[in-house]
Amino acid sequence: MRHGIQVLPVELIRRIISLLCEENTEEEDLEGLDPIRTPDLAACALVCHSWSDISRPYIFRTITICEDSWNSRFSFLHFTSPHLCKYTRELRLSWNTSCLAPEWFSDCLEHFANLLTLRLENRASLVTQPPLIPLMGIGSLLANIPLKRLHLRKWISFDDASDILHILSLCSASLEELSLEVFVISARAQPLDQVLPTLPPVVHLPALRTLVLLSEIPDISQATGIGIEIPHLETLTIEVEGHDSWSLAGWNFHHISRLNLTAPCEGAIPDLGPSIRPSHLTINLSKRQSRIPYLPAVAWVEGCIRRLPFPEHLHQLTIKIASSSHTRDALLYPQRTHYESLNRIFQSLVDHQALRRIDLYIGVLVQGSADMPLSFSMESEIGTLKEVFAPLFGAELLAVRLVLERLICCNRVWETKLIMQCNV
Repeated sequence: MRHGIQVLPVELIRRIISLLCEENTEEEDLEGLDPIRTPDLAACALVCHSWSDISRPYIFRTITICEDSWNSRFSFLHFTSPHLCKYTRELRLSWNTSCLAPEWFSDCLEHFANLLTLRLENRASLVTQPPLIPLMGIGSLLANIPLKRLHLRKWISFDDASDILHILSLCSASLEELSLEVFVISARAQPLDQVLPTLPPVVHLPALRTLVLLSEIPDISQATGIGIEIPHLETLTIEVEGHDSWSLAGWNFHHISRLNLTAPCEGAIPDLGPSIRPSHLTINLSKRQSRIPYLPAVAWVEGCIRRLPFPEHLHQLTIKIASSSHTRDALLYPQRTHYESLNRIFQSLVDHQALRRIDLYIGVLVQGSADMPLSFSMESEIGTLKEVFAPLFGAELLAVRLVLERLICCNRVWETKLIMQCNV
C-alpha cells in the first residue's frame, strides 16, 4: 500500500494501456501529438510517471504532421520534446509550398532513430515542384535508419524519375515494402549532379518483398540508364485508374510469386513484359464508381491472361468483376455468354496442368431505386453457373461467389445493402 492506495502491477497497467490502444486503432489511425484523438491514452499518461512511461510508446508510435501543422509540430519536437521521437515507429509527412525546412530541420529528423515506416505525401499542386528530399533533410534520415516501409503519395517526379532512384538508394539495404504513386511531369528536369550525390550504376534492393505501384508506371531504368535489382520480390500490386497504356517491360519482375492488378476494363490491356511468371494472379475490375459492362471486362481478363509470358507457372487465379446498374440494362448484368467466355479462358490455363484453384467473384451493385431486369434471378444464375462451369466444378478447381447489392442513401449517407448472395 502507498498512501492508502494500492499500486497496480506493471503488467496489468501495460495490459490496460495496450487494450486502449487497440480500441483507438480500430476506430481510426492514431495521430501522435494530438490528445483529442487519443483522449484515453492521454489521460493515462497524466496519472503518474510510471503510467506516462508506459503510455508514451503507444501515443507517439505514429506521428502525423500535415501541412497546416508542419512548422509548429516540428518546432515542438526539436526544441521542446525531442525525447518523444525515440518512441516513433511510423512518421507520416504531408506538405505544400508553405512548408519550410529551416537549418535545424535535419537535426530534428535525426531524433527519429527507431523509425520503421515513412509516408511522404505531396499536397501541393501537381504543377508545383516539391522540395528535393535531401534539401529537406529527409535524405540524411533515410541514410541513417533501417527503414522497412516507404510510401510516396502524389509524388511529382523528375521527367526521368531519377529522384526516386536517389531516395531508394538511401534505404536500399533494409527496405522491405515500397509503395509509389508517381506523376511524371516532362517539364520538371533538374541538374541532379549539382544537388544530389552520384548514383551507382545499379540500385540494389535485396530486402524488398512487396512493391505497390499506383497511377503511372514509370520506366525508371530506361529513363536514367540505371538498373534496379529486386532479387527477392514476392508480391507486386498495380492499381491504375486511367485508360492510357502501361507496361512492365522495363522492370525485372521474373522473381515475383504474386501479381495483383486493379484497373478499369475500359483501359488498355497492360504489357506484362517478357519475364514475369507469377504463381498467383489476381485481376480486380471492381470499380464501383463506374458502370462496367461485363463484356469488355471479360475481354480485358482474356487479353491480360494471354499476355502472360509463362502461363504454365500459374497455380492460383482470382478474378473479381463487379458493375453498377442505374437501370434495367441487361448488359450490366452477367449473361451466359460471359460465363462461356470465362470458361474458355480458364480451360486454356487448365490445359497447362499447373492450375490448382480459380476463385471467381461476380458482383452487381444496383444504384438507388433502379429495378433489376425481369430476366435476372439468383436461382437461374446459379443454374447457369453450374452448367457452364461443370467440368471445373467437377474437378474441384473453381469456386464462385455471386453477390447482389443495392446502394441506398440513408440520412445523407450512402450505404451498401445486401440483396442476395451465394457461393457455388
